[in-house]
Amino acid sequence: MKEQMQFKSVKRGELLYQEGEPTDWLYYVISGSIIIRKISKIGKRIIENWFLADDLFGHIEDVQDHFHADQATAHENSVLGIIAKKDLQNFMIQDTIFRMEWLKWAGHMHQLALMKIRDTMLYGKTGALSAVLLRLKNSFGEPHEAGILLNKRITNQLISEMICVSRERVNRMISELKKNNVIEFDSGYIIIKDEAYLRNEVKCEMCTNEICRV
Repeated sequence: MKEQMQFKSVKRGELLYQEGEPTDWLYYVISGSIIIRKISKIGKRIIENWFLADDLFGHIEDVQDHFHADQATAHENSVLGIIAKKDLQNFMIQDTIFRMEWLKWAGHMHQLALMKIRDTMLYGKTGALSAVLLRLKNSFGEPHEAGILLNKRITNQLISEMICVSRERVNRMISELKKNNVIEFDSGYIIIKDEAYLRNEVKCEMCTNEICRV
């Protein structure tokens, strides 16, 4: 696939695609990260996915034309590989192994989406916050003397878009976690001090990091 890719650089905040545009391309993150958002008719912003280096994303359903129902924005300066839908379809026709790997990838993405929905449906907004912090830990965590440091600056606004609640409510929930010594902040970066508390909040099933991620 890489041999067929075009390469594209996008700057932080730049739109890669937006709602209503054709789903003609598949994207591979070489460096940086891309956030996929759905924006409702009343302006509510919901983060559906956050794709990092070595992630593959896009909506390549079948040979018929489809259109994006969300938008993709560069969260930081990023470099992407882009492959056309028609080239992907040729790979599927010509290569059985590729077709099987594609189906496994599609199944993985479906499972990832279902687990995110489960977090909110079963455990409410408090549980959803705990789940998001665990996913952020698996994606951006590194050892720290006080616990696990998230090496990207995660704002309460970002978290509010990930769990579909107001920023004010996120502020209150974050303050409660700080009061209970579950998390703390160091120069604006989150440190998770009590991972067991977060896991208990969502009755953690110890999913692999490939599933429990942003």
